[in-house]
Amino acid sequence: MARTGYAKIYTRIWSDKDFIALPEQLQRGFLMLMSQGNLNAAGIIALQPRRWARFAADSTPESVTAVVNELEARRYVYADWDTEELLVRSYIRVDELWKQPNVIKGSFDDIEATLSDRLKGVLRTELERIPWGSLTGKMAAETQARAAEVIASLPTLGEAGGEGPKGQSEPSEGGSGEPSSEPFGEPFREGFREPFGEPSQEGSVNPSPEPSAQPIGEPPVVVEVAGGVEVGTPEGSFKKTSSSSSETNLGPRSGDEHEPQEDNPAPGANEPDEEPEPVREDVERVCAHLRAQVIEGGEPPHRVNVTKRWRDAARLLMDRDGVTEDQIIRAIDWVQTNEFWRPNIRSMPKLREKFFTLRDRAAEERRKAAAPARPTNAALPSADGTTVFDRARQRATGQEAP
Repeated sequence: MARTGYAKIYTRIWSDKDFIALPEQLQRGFLMLMSQGNLNAAGIIALQPRRWARFAADSTPESVTAVVNELEARRYVYADWDTEELLVRSYIRVDELWKQPNVIKGSFDDIEATLSDRLKGVLRTELERIPWGSLTGKMAAETQARAAEVIASLPTLGEAGGEGPKGQSEPSEGGSGEPSSEPFGEPFREGFREPFGEPSQEGSVNPSPEPSAQPIGEPPVVVEVAGGVEVGTPEGSFKKTSSSSSETNLGPRSGDEHEPQEDNPAPGANEPDEEPEPVREDVERVCAHLRAQVIEGGEPPHRVNVTKRWRDAARLLMDRDGVTEDQIIRAIDWVQTNEFWRPNIRSMPKLREKFFTLRDRAAEERRKAAAPARPTNAALPSADGTTVFDRARQRATGQEAP
């Protein structure tokens, strides 16, 4: 879901000590990326240095690539040159899209459509930092449930095999320039290390990072996940519980020690996992049929995934709404023949939402097709039994009576 018309840049960016410390060329590059019309609701944009080089007389693809690399080294953006995607890291949080239920739905869809596992790993970390529990309103519960589902579906940075820039100096109050031992520098804390962060009373938005005990070449991967901290190292990975279970924000907290606690397993670690829901063949069949039809209609296969939301919608459509499997299959087939509905029904939740409207439209279409054609006035006979078409033919052949 790309933006149109304008891009939102907060004025407080010019009081952010990190941002105003950037060279002019990097500031301009970041603002250029933030104001692109094809930046989607997840903060993802196609990685197009040659196109961006056209936006200034002295730019070249090489100079734009250098700017992207420098911004990535400072964690403002992340790039995947294999999938040709770029992520503006904090876009969802800083732009406060998560507070807008209808907009964040588009963000979730764009996240699921992202090709890069590395960028998905970064997005997972960003989503875990958002205080979803603070949402209010009638759509809060639905948004929180969808957020939990999306987060669980994304890979961690360790699983994605992605890391942040290695060996980069992290700004600090003391100016020590010690490289951080984590791929994202020090653990994110709310209110710190944001490109648009407000300056603190002490005059700096950057707490000093702890010196790293790890070699620069082999930084561990530390990612907050629901219920604990997942730590990956070259030797393996382990999971550590958080010191507090009362936080609604899934993001890291200051004071966490990322060390294995083998003698203190997480609560419930030895309890059996919940049994997965049984697979329903009728649900799988209707979901697979819709996916096949959407792909046949031109949608790339990697953008059409049968998720838990699809299966839940299909199950509720049959169990709660009383629609049979055959009726769902016929509705899917009818949608593919309708120029209006085909581009609008591309997921099972949307099919369930519009099913009864689709049923009424299909019935109306059948009634119109079955009704006998009514003759037009031109085809009606005149008093002498001839029609307009008859008289025209007579004039053409010179047979019309004077």
